[in-house]
Amino acid sequence: MKLMKLSPLVCATLISSAAIAQTADRVLLNGIVETMNAAQPNAEALAIKDGRILFVGASNDAQAFVGDETDVIDLEGRYVTPGMIESHNHVVSRKWITTGVDVSGARSVDDVGRLMKEHVDANPDEAGPLIGFGWMPANLGNQQPRAADLDKWDLGRPTMVFGNASHDAVLNTLALEAAGITADTPDIQPGVIYWERDGDGNPTGLGIETIFFEAYVDMGAWDPDVVVPQSADFLQDFLAGKGVTTAMVPGLVTPGFSISAEHVRRYAQYYGCDEEARRERPVENAIQHHAVVQTA
Repeated sequence: MKLMKLSPLVCATLISSAAIAQTADRVLLNGIVETMNAAQPNAEALAIKDGRILFVGASNDAQAFVGDETDVIDLEGRYVTPGMIESHNHVVSRKWITTGVDVSGARSVDDVGRLMKEHVDANPDEAGPLIGFGWMPANLGNQQPRAADLDKWDLGRPTMVFGNASHDAVLNTLALEAAGITADTPDIQPGVIYWERDGDGNPTGLGIETIFFEAYVDMGAWDPDVVVPQSADFLQDFLAGKGVTTAMVPGLVTPGFSISAEHVRRYAQYYGCDEEARRERPVENAIQHHAVVQTA
């Protein structure tokens, strides 16, 4: 094996280049770093360059990666965790269905209307559709609100209040009228995506499994030119602030998104099952409500 002798100048150049290459863009010191490495479960410091981790270890050792341009952050004991990956989040929809009056504190169906009324009384100059969000059946004695529960508070505006899971919503009578929801309004898939009805077939105001999306548009509550960009900007910053570095978006869910009855029918034909069979096959029912068409 033939060895090459390097001059002192070349050696100095190589050492200098290696040192420059190892100077970090950012160094975090004096923290509690969750490494997800069983061989080194905890550390105090991180050194980062070009979006990649150069070093994980003790704060004193991390000083070797600090250069004149390095952003050094003293964590003062704060916790550092790897970025989380959100596997199912309809990022834009999470804004428009959590905008309006927060009724998550409701502890009865009567509370839902009361909280909406308090907002109306406190904001007499507001006009147009009234939107709320956040009711949970488990907090309402395992009950769900209906139009009558809102109507009794004389809200004076078409009103829709989303449930906490955003799959169901309640409308007052003014909203049902504004959206044209009547006894003749068809259900997309009875028993799955439908308007709850009384004994005479009239809607009670409770929309199940996103059937209310079109009504949200028809009652005049949807302004996509404003809401979509606002939602995207807000939620990207919100997720990043919570440590979420990647979000998988399984659909841009807006009120212009609708479940296609025709698509559901074709799905049933494809799998060779009729309406009764679908109801007896809940796993396929769960799949069916994700068969969607983006309409706007």
